[in-house]
Amino acid sequence: MKQVRVCRGARVKHFHQDVLLYGEWIEATAEAVEDCGSIEALGNELFGPGSHWVEHREIDPERVLPEQAVLRVIDESLRAWLDDRMDLHMRYFTSGATLVTPLGGCHRGHADVRAAFTRERAAMPGLRMAVQERQLSHPAPGTCIVMMEGSIFHSGMPHPERWASTQTLVLEADGQWRIASHQVHHVRREVGAIA
Repeated sequence: MKQVRVCRGARVKHFHQDVLLYGEWIEATAEAVEDCGSIEALGNELFGPGSHWVEHREIDPERVLPEQAVLRVIDESLRAWLDDRMDLHMRYFTSGATLVTPLGGCHRGHADVRAAFTRERAAMPGLRMAVQERQLSHPAPGTCIVMMEGSIFHSGMPHPERWASTQTLVLEADGQWRIASHQVHHVRREVGAIA
């Protein structure tokens, strides 16, 4: 199966962060390849050469299924987090999971990670989150890294803030994908940076 995706440079993505989901692999139909080429050309015209590019890959169709399973875990765990259902949320983590918080705190093991999540979620009344960008990679068999970025709103803040996360999922002996590592950080725009 041939796939295609549009990528963009880090200095560009914050300027038009809500326009399109970038980095998602899609089937390389003739229409998709043409659309990606048009986006690349327009992006490079507006933001400069090399700011946007198109990537192609050919994969075994069976690889698509693990990606779908991983995305299901990510989506369901995020929904449980938003709904403040900590028991359900923690089912998606390995027993030895690691959590790195936006302030740099590091928590190891199911009980410690759960306690940290519980404290953090309690401090976020009215939580709403949106995912605007998501990329998956498979660095080794049975391992998937998911990088996401989006917006978050809670506690009556005047404007949503940007967030990003990197999660490493592993395929455990029971055939289930679970989150082994979760790191979250706030995204801050550089002063004077060209968007």
